[in-house]
Amino acid sequence: MEITHVINVYTEEGTLTYEVLDGWWTDGGTFESLLRENNFVAQTGANKLAVRVGAGSGRAAEETV
Repeated sequence: MEITHVINVYTEEGTLTYEVLDGWWTDGGTFESLLRENNFVAQTGANKLAVRVGAGSGRAAEETV
């Protein structure tokens, strides 16, 4: 099943929603593009995520994982 089919079903049902996300996105639809994207992530650290830890304790801190 293609993603466009899923999007069309949600649209027809009137249940399609979306959100705009910060950051970057790329389509790894071929072996060559997947390799290029993996190399980009490895070279730039684009896979590092800043997450909030301890948010419930009142002492939240950002940590890179």
